[in-house]
Amino acid sequence: MYKDRLDLYSQIEKKRKRPLIAYVTSSRQNNGAGIISADVIPEFCNQIKLIPDKYKKIDLLIVSNGGDPITVWRIMSLLRERFEHIGVLIPYQAFSGATLLALGADEIIMHPFSNLGPVDPQMQSHSPNGTVHFSADDITHYMEFVKNEVGITDQEQKERAFELLCDKVTPLDIGVARKSTILSMSLGEKLLGTHMQDPNTIKSISSTLNKSFYHHGYPIGKKEAIALGLPVAKANKDIENIMWNIWSDFEKEMKCNDPFDPLSTAMEQDAFAEKCGIVNKHDFSKETYATVITNIPVGVNLVYYELLHAALESRNAHSGYYTTSQLSISKEPNLNLHYSITQICGKWSRR
Repeated sequence: MYKDRLDLYSQIEKKRKRPLIAYVTSSRQNNGAGIISADVIPEFCNQIKLIPDKYKKIDLLIVSNGGDPITVWRIMSLLRERFEHIGVLIPYQAFSGATLLALGADEIIMHPFSNLGPVDPQMQSHSPNGTVHFSADDITHYMEFVKNEVGITDQEQKERAFELLCDKVTPLDIGVARKSTILSMSLGEKLLGTHMQDPNTIKSISSTLNKSFYHHGYPIGKKEAIALGLPVAKANKDIENIMWNIWSDFEKEMKCNDPFDPLSTAMEQDAFAEKCGIVNKHDFSKETYATVITNIPVGVNLVYYELLHAALESRNAHSGYYTTSQLSISKEPNLNLHYSITQICGKWSRR
């Protein structure tokens, strides 16, 4: 919880002699994940306003699977307008857009368990046949496969292969994917250019992160990040331990290791747990599952719950992106359960 992390923030600030802001988005599976998105910008403005003018350096601790690259640029631009030196602390995973954010730092402090990742944009194409996930490189590799591996060189046949591709991914989506790749390359170079001088190094790092790993989830560890030419700081065990403790507390609060389960979530509510014959909601387990199913009233049962998807905080203030949802549990006479979830509201809240 936030109050438990305050002392950890103080410890890092004393050792680093600068303020710290922490930005974490949840990686909880099934219904609880969060992403970097534009609605966090007002919260960053508030955090920056609370920092006394005497400080010219700032640390940003980040854990996230990524999100909107333009928001990343806005965040780093806000920090650059106010501070002369930016450190990014990565206790665990900082993939995709979070890696882009790290590219804008003068100094990157990585825990031995942490990872950066490729920044190649991932796209979705929707059609009557379903949703396809792809990147611009996937299109390129498909056409190369048709030409070099299958051996199709006739122009008419290659055009037919492209038409078959367009049955799965629309031409407009292909254009957007290509444009997004160019944007990612450009932002990577701009972010690196805020603290690096050599244009060749800048282009090399940005190009490598966009094109060289062949999987968007490829984990780039500390040694590989150094080999890429990123400004990764030397190890400091004290800082690493504090970083990990901060992340561990977030991980527990956001339940990142507990995939969202409707019935388990309902059982967290005392009234519903008691209705199902569980006096202590923490006693719910696979051993008590049959009892719970039997005791749930036939018909529609409504349960309300709240999830924390993202948090931005410092010693000065905490804000979180919380959603409140209605969980409907419908039980049939044959004991079959059906679930439906309706999100009632979602917003940043300063607490």
